[in-house]
Amino acid sequence: MEKRLLTIIVLVTMLSVAGCIGNPLSSQTSQVNAYANAYINATKAYLGPNVTLASSNIVQNGSNAVQLTMTIQDTTPISIWSNGSTYTYAVNIKQFDNANDASNFFNSTSFGYTPRAPADSNIYQQVMGHAPKINRYSIQTVSLSLFGESFNIAQQQDEFVIYGTGTAGPK
Repeated sequence: MEKRLLTIIVLVTMLSVAGCIGNPLSSQTSQVNAYANAYINATKAYLGPNVTLASSNIVQNGSNAVQLTMTIQDTTPISIWSNGSTYTYAVNIKQFDNANDASNFFNSTSFGYTPRAPADSNIYQQVMGHAPKINRYSIQTVSLSLFGESFNIAQQQDEFVIYGTGTAGPK
């Protein structure tokens, strides 16, 4: 009897705490998921006639982050890969509480990377309703050979940071 009562008290306490913190986090969860879906849709829109999004997957990683994997296939032959190429990405998308925290994380993650042109700001605008004030992208080649390339990427749009790895190789 005492064990049942203790179990009920623990369950009620857990549900009460979950109810108290569940609502504010659900907004952030929906924003990071919307950002990941907008990222996939922007990738699809950017692809050319010989390029397809072969697969994509979003996995929730806490209330403010997701893991996104994508495989893109390009059937356009190039000199070293006559059947075309395949690109894979495994990235984390994290939404910070503010742009300053995101900038600190981006700076530490992308240290030593080569800055590139900013990413498509429409992704952020679709989710948040306005253009990002901070929009930067960096890349670092890890390995390069006739068999392919692997690279690290980092991108920041205000409070969102995307970071992870990618590969390019023959199809």
